[in-house]
Amino acid sequence: MIFTSPVFLMLFLPFMIGVYAVIPHRWRRWAICMFSLLFYACASLERPASLAFLIVCTCFTYCAACAVVATGSRRVFGCAILLVTGALVLLRMISFFSMENALPFLPLGAAFYLLSCISCIVDVRRGDATVNGFFDVFLYVSYFPVLIAGPVIKYKDFVNITKEENIEFNAANMGEGVRTFALGFVKRVAVAQFLFESYERIAGTLSFGAGERISIGVMSILVLLLLVGVYFAFSGFSDMGRGISAMLGIPLESDFGNCLLSATPSDYFKNFMKSLWLWMKDYLRGPIERRFGKDRRIIRILSAAAVCISVMLWYRASPQMLILMIPIIIFVVLDRAFSIKKRFSENRLARAIGILLTIVCVGAFWTLI
Repeated sequence: MIFTSPVFLMLFLPFMIGVYAVIPHRWRRWAICMFSLLFYACASLERPASLAFLIVCTCFTYCAACAVVATGSRRVFGCAILLVTGALVLLRMISFFSMENALPFLPLGAAFYLLSCISCIVDVRRGDATVNGFFDVFLYVSYFPVLIAGPVIKYKDFVNITKEENIEFNAANMGEGVRTFALGFVKRVAVAQFLFESYERIAGTLSFGAGERISIGVMSILVLLLLVGVYFAFSGFSDMGRGISAMLGIPLESDFGNCLLSATPSDYFKNFMKSLWLWMKDYLRGPIERRFGKDRRIIRILSAAAVCISVMLWYRASPQMLILMIPIIIFVVLDRAFSIKKRFSENRLARAIGILLTIVCVGAFWTLI
């Protein structure tokens, strides 16, 4: 079951909103948690280990956060982060090398909620947030509107917007939620699906035999169909999740900017799932630069490369793809080291060239994925 399935649209969503509307305000956080569990269980019927893995990760995160607060030990903190990161890397390695045979057994949405687990532990360690009980962590990790399609929410932000007094279930939020959900539905079902089908039809008519050549025009059309289709598919699912969250009285910020006119690959990914880029900035790039000195150019280069590789791994890139994506890494590193985006913005011709190069790079990225 996903947001676009008839079961969700005709049964789950109306039933959830109906129950949510009649229960007392003080029970609504519990209702969200129960519906999150029900949604995830229904969505992962073909992946039997998913629900158990989600619960185990939540329990581990709660215990790790409490241990970090109680001991104040760097070793405890480091081991907790290492274990969660190792779990994510292990899942990615399984999907790399065992291919389709392992996919039914991989936990659904693990890439999203494992980042949530890291955020919770780090924010508690920094003192940016507190853990008032297991329920707070469980609600955060299992929050179903963003569990599978994002956006990626930091723990310190989530605990503030989901306080009992901050949850506002009213006509204004319901109307905004319905509008955002409907827009996302049209993006995903109408626009993205049409573009993907057009891409497959055109690609299916091409011959890739030895000596055959494909015109630049046809390849440009294919790349644009894929780029725009991917944008509408991802942003559509994200908008649907934000719409559901708004219906529950928990508004979330938009996760997608104008990435199709980005002058550099780094600018593209900053606007494509902005929450993921901000997460990487706060929990990966920031710590590296604070530890080794952000004024040193080599550190900025290394931190940018680390973010780029991490994002590609998060998107379930293959080992071959990581090699082929070296040009993107080079562009991101150069942009970070020499402020290429700023230079492009000062010259129209340079910006046009940058947009063209970005389209080629990210087009290769999504094609290989």
